[in-house]
Amino acid sequence: IASPLQIMTEGPVGAAAFNNEFGRPNIAGYFRTFEHDNGEPCHRFGYHKPIMLAGGLGNIRPGHVDKQKIPAGTPIVVLGGPTMLIGLGGGAASSVASGSSSESLDFASVQRGNPEMQRRCQEVIDACCAMGEHNPIISIHDVGAGGLCNALPELVHDSDCGGNFELRKILNDELSMSPMQIWCNESQERYVLALAADRLREFEQLC
Repeated sequence: IASPLQIMTEGPVGAAAFNNEFGRPNIAGYFRTFEHDNGEPCHRFGYHKPIMLAGGLGNIRPGHVDKQKIPAGTPIVVLGGPTMLIGLGGGAASSVASGSSSESLDFASVQRGNPEMQRRCQEVIDACCAMGEHNPIISIHDVGAGGLCNALPELVHDSDCGGNFELRKILNDELSMSPMQIWCNESQERYVLALAADRLREFEQLC
C-alpha cells in the first residue's frame, strides 16, 4: 500500500488534476496526521495514514436549489458512462470497521474514476442550468453507493411516486453482466435525471 510520504506528495497532485479537468482550482486543503508515544516500549498510537482534505467553492442559482415534483409519464435517463462490473459492495465496504473487512469484499468494492466522463456530464448539466427557468431537468440524483438500485428509487421516492425501469436500455460495456450486477454496480461518473417530457429532444441534442 502507499506510504504516508507518497500520499502527502502525490495525493495533492491527484486532487489538482481532477479539479483541473473542470478548470476549478482547489482553494483550501490540509493534511491531518497524529502520533502519540506514551513512553512504553512499542506503544505508539496514531493514524495509520495521513488524511488529506481539499476544498473548493461552488455556487447555484436559487431556482435550481430544490428538486421539483415528478409528474406522471416523466422520462428518466441515466447520464454518463457505461455500466461496468465495478464496485459491487462498495457501499457495504465503506461501512465496515477498519481491519474487519474480507478480501473478497475489498476486491469487489474497488472503484475506477473517469474524470473525462465526469467533465462531459458536468458540461451537459451546466448547459441545462444555463437555460434558467427553461431548464429541462426536473430532478437529478447522483449515482454512488448501491448504483442504480439506490439512485433511481431515491429519485422517484422524492416525489412520492414509482417508476418503470428498463435495464435493457442501460448503456453497458460488459454484456455478460447479470440483471443484479447491472442494477447494483457502482460505476462512477453517472447521474439519473427526470426530464420534462416536452424537452427530451432538446436534452438529447445537448448530449
